[in-house]
Formats: sequence, C-alpha cells, structure tokens
Amino acid sequence: MTNTVINTSTKSLLRVFEKRGYNADDILSGIVIKPESLFAPQGRLEIAQASEIWRRVYAQADETIGLEAAVALPNGAYGVLDYLLTASSTLNDFFLFLNRYYPLINSGAQICVQSCHDLVYIELCHPPETLPEHLKRSAEYTFAVFLQRFRLAAEKRDLKPFRIDFTHALPPDVSPYQKIFQTNIQFNQKANRIVFDRELLKLPLPQADAGLAEMLKHYADELLSKIPTEDDLAENVRQVLRFRLRRGGNVNLNSTARELAMSARDLQRKLNSGGTSYQDVLDKLRCELALDYLSQNINLREIAHLLGFSESSAFLRAFKSWTGKTPREIKRNDNTPAD
Repeated sequence: MTNTVINTSTKSLLRVFEKRGYNADDILSGIVIKPESLFAPQGRLEIAQASEIWRRVYAQADETIGLEAAVALPNGAYGVLDYLLTASSTLNDFFLFLNRYYPLINSGAQICVQSCHDLVYIELCHPPETLPEHLKRSAEYTFAVFLQRFRLAAEKRDLKPFRIDFTHALPPDVSPYQKIFQTNIQFNQKANRIVFDRELLKLPLPQADAGLAEMLKHYADELLSKIPTEDDLAENVRQVLRFRLRRGGNVNLNSTARELAMSARDLQRKLNSGGTSYQDVLDKLRCELALDYLSQNINLREIAHLLGFSESSAFLRAFKSWTGKTPREIKRNDNTPAD
C-alpha cells in the first residue's frame, strides 16, 4: 500500500517552524509534492514525503517543535475525527472508533487498544521497518495531540493519563514533556503507548450526541473507503529517481531509500517481494528517458550526463543491454541521424 498521512500535522509543523523565524520554502525545496496535497484542507501526503519534511525541520529546529505543533492545532483541524470525539458518549467509545478510523490520519500506522486490570493501553503501532527517529517524532506529536483533544472534549484541562511510554531514549530536558503530559513519562520502553485509568475513560463527555456520532461514523466510513489500498512502491521509487536524474542528483540505493524513509535493505526487500528490484526500476526509467531524449535530438554525451552516467561509453553499453540496439540504430529507424 502506498501509505498516506493527512496533511494537518505537517502544516502545523511548518507554521510553527516559520513562527520561529525559519524559512519553510527551504524545507520544501526539492521535495516533489502536489500543492493540493500539502495545502488543501484534509489533503494527504505520502508518508515518505511527510517524513522527509519532518526530518528537515528537526535538522534545523530543536526537538520540542513537534510538541509545539501538536498543541498549536485548533479543535476541528482533524475534521470528522475531532467532531466524532466531541459527540462520543465516553473517551472509551471514541478509542474504539479511533482503532477503526485511524487510517484517516495515517494509513501506515495503527492504534491498538488493550485492557489489563484497571488500565487501558493505547499503543501507537508502526511497521517494523520504520526508522527510529520517525517513531520518536510520531509518538511525541500523536500523544500530545491526543491529550489536547481529550482535555477539550472532556472539558477537563487537568485530565491526566496514568503513564506514557516512549521507545526512544531519555531527552536531555524532560520539562517540555512534563508541561504537556503532566504525568509519569517512561523512556526506553518496549512500545509507544499512553496508559489511562479505566474509570477515567468511562466518564461521560459533556457534549455527547449519539445521533450525531452515528452520522459522523457513516461519513468517516465513506472517507475511509477512498484511501488507497494498493501498494505501488516501485512507482514511488520511479518518482524519486526521475526527480533526482532531472537535477543531476545521486540515484544510488541508499540515497533513494533515505528519501522514502526506510533502510536500503528494506527497500530492496520490498521491491523484490513485488517482483522487481531497485536496479530494474532504475534501468527501466533510464531507458524510457533515453528514448525520449533521443526523440528530442539531444546528443549522446548530454543524454549520458542527464541519466547519471560518468562516461558516454557506459551509457552506450547500458542502452544496448536495455533495447538490444544502439542509439544510432534506434535513430536510423526513425530516419534521424544520431550524434
């Protein structure tokens, strides 16, 4: 599945980034994104795109910027899920809805709800290949958003979870975390989860509306049905490679995997499981572009350069292996001389 994430979190992050005096255009430079995906209300970004934006922001700003972006969001920013929370009878009921509808926020992650004795564990689950730095940013932001929303819905600013667990290491300064979460925070844990007292989740919400909640669930189901469910990782790789080739960038496996927010090994493994390979995707794209450049009468030396070859001779050998013919033979068939 080509997993996507709602643009709400990334837009908030960029707003906070600019508020701190940075230039968001520098962050977005070189990332291929349709404007409507980033700026339209409830638009969706590919997770790889969002992850790269967050990585670049965190490279310039301090580690608390995600927390600030979470608390800066007004109620309603998450659309139907914000309103469904307000209309739910209890927080516990909303968690059951959230377990189903979380793909509306992030189709590449899951919310897992488990109970044990008097506690309820709300765990944020990502695929095993997710990079640790992305897990950290996602968990911190998500739990801060959760608590902000829960306090608003319950009309209790002092609402506190029993505990919060993070898988990442203890930060140098925990005071920003304590200010927001106001509870016991554990680091270096086995899972990212927020833990509540069961009785707290049973408290009735003051604006509960069963009829409205039912209507919102139907609407959420409709939105859920529109989220893509078929994977096309190879096409994502093609898009990254096409962009890099057009700008003379590095097209090796490691650089492409990084832009897709995964390790080189995981990228190769997933492509292999889909019946292709990184080299195969690159070769097919280069062949396609080479034929297009030949049709534009671009000389062979320039084509070799555009496709990332250091020497024309290497390009000519590769072209013959792709097509079974030389560029001159291809051009001869088109009745146009090749340089």
